[in-house]
Amino acid sequence: MSWCNNRNIFSKGIMLFVLCILSVGASADESEIRRIMVGIKIFPAVIAADRNLSDKKDKSGNLPIYILYENNLRLANKLSKRLTSIEQIKNIPLKVKILTFEEHINNYSSNAAVFLAEPPNSYTQQIISHSIESSDLLFSPFEGDVENGVLSGFIVSDRILPYLNINTMHKSKIELKEFFIRVSSKYE
Repeated sequence: MSWCNNRNIFSKGIMLFVLCILSVGASADESEIRRIMVGIKIFPAVIAADRNLSDKKDKSGNLPIYILYENNLRLANKLSKRLTSIEQIKNIPLKVKILTFEEHINNYSSNAAVFLAEPPNSYTQQIISHSIESSDLLFSPFEGDVENGVLSGFIVSDRILPYLNINTMHKSKIELKEFFIRVSSKYE
C-alpha cells in the first residue's frame, strides 16, 4: 500500500470516528429531551399528591408553578405551554412562570411547585436548599438529582415510577398522599 492510500484510509477513519462521536452526542441530547418530556407528564401527578395543595394558592387563587432554566429559554417556553394547557390541578387554576435558576434563588420564596427544565449543575445545592426552606415541591427529570437531594423525579425500571427523596420530603415539610408514596420508588 502506498502512503497516499494509507492517508486516505486514515482520513476516512477519522471522519467515521467524528461522525460516531456526533451521533452519540445527538442521541444523548435526544435521550435528555425524552426524559424532560416524560417528567413534564409526571409532574402534575406529583403536584396533585400534595396534601396541602390548596394552601399553596397565591392571592389570586392560582397555583404558582415555576419552570427553571439556565440557557434554554425555548425549551422552558415549550414546557410552560404544556403545563398551561392542563389549566388546573385539583380544581386549582395554574399560573406558570419561567425563571432562571438565579432569579429563583435570589428573588422568590414561592411555596409552590418547581420543575427543572435543565440540569442545575452549579446551582444544585442552592436550589435544593431554597426549595426545602420554601417548602417548594421540587421536581427534576434528570438522573441523579433525587439522590442529590431533589424532592421528586422519576425512575425507569420495568415501568416508569415517581421517585421521591424521603429525607428531603421531611425537611421541606411537604406531605404527600400515602398512596402516592406507596406506589413511588423511594430514596432514603
